[in-house]
Amino acid sequence: MSQTPRCVVMGYASLDFKYATETFEGPGRTTLVRRPLHASGARPGAVSYFALGLTGNGVAVDVVSWVGADENGALFVDHHSRAGVGIDGVSATGSRSPAAHMYWPADGEPVVFFDPGDVDQRLTPQQQQLLAAAPAVIIGVGPEPATAAALTAIPDDALVLWAVKCDPRSVPPKLAVALAARADVICHSEAETDFLQQSCGLDLDALVADGTLLVETRGARGAALRRGQEEIVVAASAPIATEDTTGAGDTFAAGLMARLLHRTDPEAAVRAACADAHALLRSRTNEG
Repeated sequence: MSQTPRCVVMGYASLDFKYATETFEGPGRTTLVRRPLHASGARPGAVSYFALGLTGNGVAVDVVSWVGADENGALFVDHHSRAGVGIDGVSATGSRSPAAHMYWPADGEPVVFFDPGDVDQRLTPQQQQLLAAAPAVIIGVGPEPATAAALTAIPDDALVLWAVKCDPRSVPPKLAVALAARADVICHSEAETDFLQQSCGLDLDALVADGTLLVETRGARGAALRRGQEEIVVAASAPIATEDTTGAGDTFAAGLMARLLHRTDPEAAVRAACADAHALLRSRTNEG
């Protein structure tokens, strides 16, 4: 019997509150909330999408993240524990867990307010041990010093996927260069290409030539895989009418890593990851 693959996922925690609204009226004016986009209470987001996406695809997962010693922090830990995710790498300190409030207007992009909370986001000895023993790691957006320290702790032979987020405060150019140099797989959205090339100064063509697997998600149009001299475009399934697309990209990244750990061909892995993101969005059509 083959051994269950293992992976550590790392990044910011968030407890999400999401609402569908009328058209955003702008500062100083009132915008009406039409309905919540999920059942009452917060929903774990951010790094949680990596963890649940991997667990759902037969990968044993540990989370490295940071929450407060409060009700939302306990909810975050309990949510992952119930899903079978390892929680020894979740640091619970400080008075307030990170939270995001997202408002999705009927005719535009969401308005997002993120509270980073009051937490100690340094890499703990327990977190360092998990990373040092990890055969695979997904690095999401997280606190800059902790991400830099993680790159030192991760074994040279670990499979590393960098899930890009356009966050210059958390990923300044020097750190982006280090992440790109270490990552075996870089997963980013089409909209994040300029961030990588212009803000971070990365030469994506050179990275691909050096053997990095580069995957660009394209929303409802699917994804593109670049390896060596070839680019393979994978079409997505039929678009889904949903008001909330949060976590689709992270679910895609988790699905991609899971298939690679199960020794799936990269093109088939991208196709399956598209299906995972599609399933997440489809599951939301009956929520709220």
